[in-house]
Amino acid sequence: MTTAPSVRRFGILIATASAILTACSPSSDGGGGPPVQQQPIETVSSDFNFTATGTFTVGDSPANATFTGGVATGGMWVIPDGQTGVISFTTPTRDLSFTVEGLDANSAAARFAKTALPGAFRKTTCGISDQGFDNTEPFGTEMFVRGGFNDWPALPAAPQNFVNFGDGTLQAEFELTAGEWEFKIASPGWDVQYAPDPATQGTLQAGGPALTMEDTAPVGPNGSMNIPAEGCYNFLLNVADPAAPTIALTEVEIGGGPPAAPGATEITSYDTTGAAVDEAAIEDTVKTTYSVTRSGPTTTPVKRVEIFADNGDVGIDMISWQVNPVDIPATADVTISYHSASGDYSNTTIEFEGQSYACMPDAGNAFGCSATVSAPIGGSIVFTVTNNGVTDPTGTFIGGPIPDGGGTTVTVFSGNPDAVTGATTTSKALLKAVESALKNSQTQRNRFHGND
Repeated sequence: MTTAPSVRRFGILIATASAILTACSPSSDGGGGPPVQQQPIETVSSDFNFTATGTFTVGDSPANATFTGGVATGGMWVIPDGQTGVISFTTPTRDLSFTVEGLDANSAAARFAKTALPGAFRKTTCGISDQGFDNTEPFGTEMFVRGGFNDWPALPAAPQNFVNFGDGTLQAEFELTAGEWEFKIASPGWDVQYAPDPATQGTLQAGGPALTMEDTAPVGPNGSMNIPAEGCYNFLLNVADPAAPTIALTEVEIGGGPPAAPGATEITSYDTTGAAVDEAAIEDTVKTTYSVTRSGPTTTPVKRVEIFADNGDVGIDMISWQVNPVDIPATADVTISYHSASGDYSNTTIEFEGQSYACMPDAGNAFGCSATVSAPIGGSIVFTVTNNGVTDPTGTFIGGPIPDGGGTTVTVFSGNPDAVTGATTTSKALLKAVESALKNSQTQRNRFHGND
């Protein structure tokens, strides 16, 4: 019998009604006019089937939400252990749910996120746990790393065995001593064996490129690998093409000290006043659903959710929330200031919420060009820029949250999608300050996309 995942709620009385505000029946205006129709409640959902790092948005304004921290891995939003992911809703919601799942550090999603956010993830032990897939696929037999480092064992065993991750890859991970070692990937009886030919592929290096292996059964050249220092190493076997699998080697950083005490994934929902209205601690690592409903005419909706990963890396999947028209925020005027290294702002437009706004060059070309738009208060502002009909290659720019009162400036630079919100001038002095503020986020995005 499967034990139901435990969600421990504490400290705050929450509403548990099963629906948002009950829709009112059409009514008359009292003067014989036509019935007044209530706008429908909108449901927004996402399975994170895209890739993004840093800050990104889901949905269309004003029914959108901004996600900060972690990585969208093409099927999951991953938050590293010890870090916090934040969801900010442009229009606060009264009905929200998403799934939470603890991740194996070597799962496909965690490995993708580790590449996107270098240094954010750290293992505490060397080795890989079984993933529940058939470890004999696609070779029809279990495979092992065998070589001079373990005296070419007649009976190979864990941890040199490969574990199937179900995504076209298998992994083995274990401790190795320094040296240059001959090796093969082989079955227990040597009837199936592969190796990269050093004459054509060179030596397998930690952190180096993946090498293509060839079938060496019954007798063929051994591969060669270089282990620079004693430590934990991961072998990644890609079998997308079983006839020509590739092998890559990575040194695994292991955190020092004793293993951390078991914690929990801590989730806190805040309303429009900033007060915490729901708290939960999810101690299980199996997939669990978190949900909160805020019903009633005097109940405040949820504006922000914070997710603190304190029980290993966390994956968020299948988020869904409802947007009630009565909660849509008012708007405020926002000035978007755009700077491009080309200095050409002729026929430049800001594309925001389906409308085009002329971006007028600043006097004396002090910064670039500017346009004023109306954006929801408390939400993000998401837009693109075109010049002479060509969209800026940066793609989508994201700024916010937009404060109340109007007069806010959102400043963006071509080449960096992250905007600086709250600036009050577009002088050349600001140019230097904003470029400095954006430096770290641009460096992180360059790493994510593999740029120098």
